[in-house]
Amino acid sequence: MLPTLLYEMLPIICLFWGTLLLNMAHGFLLLFSAVLFFWAGAITWMMRSEYRRTDDQNIIVHTLLFFPELLYEILPFIHLFIGIILLRNTQQPYFMIAGGMLILWALYCATKRYVYRCHVYRPIKFKDPKTHIKQHI
Repeated sequence: MLPTLLYEMLPIICLFWGTLLLNMAHGFLLLFSAVLFFWAGAITWMMRSEYRRTDDQNIIVHTLLFFPELLYEILPFIHLFIGIILLRNTQQPYFMIAGGMLILWALYCATKRYVYRCHVYRPIKFKDPKTHIKQHI
């Protein structure tokens, strides 16, 4: 069993290592492992997000845009991946600006989804008071 802190940080760690390896790797095997790390972190993030949702899933706004659920969920990670690839492989300023904007948009979308889906519905728990009242018969 993993410690709770490591378990909670696992998708972020995988995404971080995948991003770092994507930026620094030059060999095929390192690039392949970077892609695997990145998408393992993305899929883990999406699975946990879906499992921990507390918002009303019957009212889904993006269905009006005709997005399949999987494409909608994976879109920020696709933007992030393409932005990293654009920053890594180009020296032209327009592509670098586009890559930076894609990364910022992906981070914005992921943050908005996290905030939107983390409604806190904590039920109020009342302790059952132990009454020591003697009943008179």
